[in-house]
Amino acid sequence: MNNVQLLNTIGLSRKVVNNSIQTDDDKNYDISKPCYIRVWVHYLDKVRPNTVKMTFEDAQKTLIQKLVDDFKFDYIYKNALLDGKSKNKNIEGYKKILKYCDDCKDDKTFKSLLLYGAESWGTGKTHTINAIANKWFLNPKTQITINDFNDLIIEYTGISYHQIREEDLLLKITNSYRNKENAENELEIFEFLNNYDVLAIDDIGKYQPPNIEFYRRVMFQIIDTRYNQGKGIILSTNFKKTDLFKLLGMAIIDRLDEMTKEYQIEFKGESNRAK
Repeated sequence: MNNVQLLNTIGLSRKVVNNSIQTDDDKNYDISKPCYIRVWVHYLDKVRPNTVKMTFEDAQKTLIQKLVDDFKFDYIYKNALLDGKSKNKNIEGYKKILKYCDDCKDDKTFKSLLLYGAESWGTGKTHTINAIANKWFLNPKTQITINDFNDLIIEYTGISYHQIREEDLLLKITNSYRNKENAENELEIFEFLNNYDVLAIDDIGKYQPPNIEFYRRVMFQIIDTRYNQGKGIILSTNFKKTDLFKLLGMAIIDRLDEMTKEYQIEFKGESNRAK
């Protein structure tokens, strides 16, 4: 993550020449000394933008740290890349994953991805989820402008992304019932997750849900909302596709099948963990 560089909104590297940076509103801004800078990342900072006096270099570091906090990388996968080294034998599927990264956003809607495979433990699904996030993270698109108070505004304009394991998601919701004073309620959890352009849920069906109706209601709420709002979802599972659809139920599968129809990738082969 040390190689992060800011891009402009059309994907070109931002250049600093003689301590001056060109903004998106065609102005040149002197960054040789500390100035008041607003750093905005996603929806939370839209409510209370962080305005402090700092150097442009520190502003970049602040933006990057906010992205790290927002993307929620798994620590062991923080340097995961789409490098083709997975033992997944589906070469065409690997090419599709690369295409998905570049093709995820279509006008104002976001495409979805399903990673599946019968008993496909260790073949690279979790690695892939983190590597996709890393691809978006390492080259963050930004918009830099100057407001009426001469503040330099650095705003992330790339894909907002969040990932969570299915087990953690279900625990968050069930805990909200047990500890109502200190925990988010169920609606707040759904609203938080839905703020992101793309939501990744890892290890679907890893644990047998004790209450299948509760489980299906939670999954339907998430998938149906994203379906209706044109937002993307990435799901991974060690089930074959027909068994996954059986687990999720008829109310979900039509929507999910339509959302992921371009990008349903089967994982197979040896486990990466087997040495």
